[in-house]
Amino acid sequence: MAITPTRYFIGKTEVPESLWMSTPDSLKYSTLKIEYDSLTVIETDLPMTHYLDSINGGYIIKKRSEEEISAIEKTLGISLKITRQM
Repeated sequence: MAITPTRYFIGKTEVPESLWMSTPDSLKYSTLKIEYDSLTVIETDLPMTHYLDSINGGYIIKKRSEEEISAIEKTLGISLKITRQM
């Protein structure tokens, strides 16, 4: 039986297996695994407190600043409030 290759994605970006394996499970938010006949795809999103950054052709997961997190929370709070009123 042949081993099917696996491709890893964080958001819409394909990342190397080494980054995937070194990413803590606590940062893998909403993980999805799809198994095809000849390929396995594993995809996850990061929590709003972190993002994927590109450095020298590679990728690294970075934490957002407290100011950025606060701005995101404010924006989400406003949109959630509007949604609840509808």
